[in-house]
Order: sequence, then C-alpha cells, then structure tokens
Amino acid sequence: MCDNQGYIALAKNLKYHSHTKYIDVQHDHFIRGKLENQEICLKYCPTKDMTADMLIKSLANDRHQALTKTMGLEAFDYS
Repeated sequence: MCDNQGYIALAKNLKYHSHTKYIDVQHDHFIRGKLENQEICLKYCPTKDMTADMLIKSLANDRHQALTKTMGLEAFDYS
C-alpha cells in the first residue's frame, strides 16, 4: 500500500526515471523486478487510511486512537 500515486506510476512505467533524482536507481529496479514477477502489487491507499502512521508519526490523540482501533488494539487511557 502506498499513498504516493506518482511513485506507483513510476514503478509501473520507468519512462520518466531519468527525471527522478530522489529515488535510488537500485531501489527502483528492485521494485520493478518484483512487480514484473508478480511477487508484489502496489496499490494506492489514501494518507488518511495509512494505519502504519501510528507507528512512525506523531499524531493527535483522536487520530492515534482511531488507528489503534483499526489495528485491533485496545486504547489505553493514561489520564
């Protein structure tokens, strides 16, 4: 799942790779190979639905609790 539609398009079609200096070439080739072998599938996921954000970002309390429930965890009230 990815929230970057531009990268999904690039991974599926390397036509514009020379214009993307921020992505390491070896990573592009690795992902492209996995896509061609159908080992992975890149799908778009809106940023608001990214459950992993809870693990990697500082979030507001309500957002944190919503994502906690999405993961099937029980929210703990520290107050």
